[in-house]
Amino acid sequence: MYKLFKKKNINKLLLTHIIFICNLTFAKEINYYLELNTIYDEAVVTNFSDTNSNPLSDTGTNITHGVEIYINKNMNLNYEFAEENYDNVKDGDNKYKIITAEFSERLKSIDNIIYISNMNLKLADDELMANMITHNASFFLKSLYMNINNTFTKKKLKNEQSLNGDNIMSILSTYFFFNNAKTYIKFSLKKIEERLNDNIFDFNEISFSTALQHKFLLKQIKCKTYLGYSLYEKDYLKNSNNEFKTFEDKKKIKAFFEVDLDQNLSTRLLYEHQNRKTNIERYSYDSNKVVASIKYNF
Repeated sequence: MYKLFKKKNINKLLLTHIIFICNLTFAKEINYYLELNTIYDEAVVTNFSDTNSNPLSDTGTNITHGVEIYINKNMNLNYEFAEENYDNVKDGDNKYKIITAEFSERLKSIDNIIYISNMNLKLADDELMANMITHNASFFLKSLYMNINNTFTKKKLKNEQSLNGDNIMSILSTYFFFNNAKTYIKFSLKKIEERLNDNIFDFNEISFSTALQHKFLLKQIKCKTYLGYSLYEKDYLKNSNNEFKTFEDKKKIKAFFEVDLDQNLSTRLLYEHQNRKTNIERYSYDSNKVVASIKYNF
């Protein structure tokens, strides 16, 4: 059971659920969605075998569903559940639920959105609770569409308490639209700082990504293509012991093809390739991932 009071403060998760339930009464619109995914992943988890350092590959399924509640033009709520299960590599199984309140306001020419979220993620051998607050600002700068996103996360693991701590993420993105806004090119710069109870796991990460997205009609069917490339560089600040990660560099290629079969039903085929390098051999590998999805908005 939830402890209603702890050091004279109401449990944040319980309070969020109370707000969610109360706002159902005032909702102007409620939408439900269901997404089914089949997955092939060459790196579900890292392989700790002494004879083979390649990551473990497997096929699996992911079921995601949620409720979107529109209170008014400035406030929305979202409650989402997801469960992912693999055929053989059970260490990759996970399920989560997340509730998010969204508050939006336009100030002069800047669209501002604040997200407040609470997430519970159940892993194979642990459970993560995370409270997040995000501010998102977007505006046009001449012909460029700019987006600035800052997120603060307080995370707590049930078992591995040395990994409890704070995460700050900042993203600056620039979009250039053309072809009557059917196509855009995006450039993004992201910085992450994570500070944990055990500072040997503290890190700074900086990443750069670029992407091209194009929308078009194929026999009156709405289609979307996407191609992106990302480069990540992570530095573990306090660690000089090669038994743990001192750095991690990643390169990712992501592509998908999406089709809107009708107003409510869509399908997507996604491919992702990852090249990962660290000072530890078993964490350095190339992997591929393919996800086929179908989503229905009720």
